[in-house]
Amino acid sequence: MWKLEKGDIVKCIIPNDNELTLDKEYEILDVDTSISQVEVINDMGKIKSYLWVRFDKEAL
Repeated sequence: MWKLEKGDIVKCIIPNDNELTLDKEYEILDVDTSISQVEVINDMGKIKSYLWVRFDKEAL
């Protein structure tokens, strides 16, 4: 089992409407493991935190 860490490059496997793209790579800027929240730069170029988005770093 792996965990996401700051600086990881991951592939989006469950996207968020119009902000993240399926199978696109993103860099993890920050992680709050207590609530499974990650912060990335979304497709609009904004830094944003997501709770329900899922990423995979083993798929790369």
